[in-house]
Amino acid sequence: MNPHKKGDNRKIKSYTKYSGLAYQLFGLLGLCIFLGLKADAYFGNEKKFITACSCLLVLFSFFYKLNIDLNRKP
Repeated sequence: MNPHKKGDNRKIKSYTKYSGLAYQLFGLLGLCIFLGLKADAYFGNEKKFITACSCLLVLFSFFYKLNIDLNRKP
C-alpha cells in the first residue's frame, strides 16, 4: 500500500469539487447573460437592466448557496 495515495485522492477530490463549482458559476452567468440580453431586446430596453439584475441575483444566490454548503458539517 502506498501511503501517499490516500492524500493524493483527497487533493484530487478537492480539486474536482472546486473546479466544478467554477464551471457551474460560469455556466449560470453565461445562461443568465444570454437570457437577459434576449429579454432586454424583447422589451426594447436600451440599458441592459434585466441582464444586470439577473446576473446580480445569480451571483448572490450562488455565493449564498456556497456559503451554506461550506459551513455545513460533514
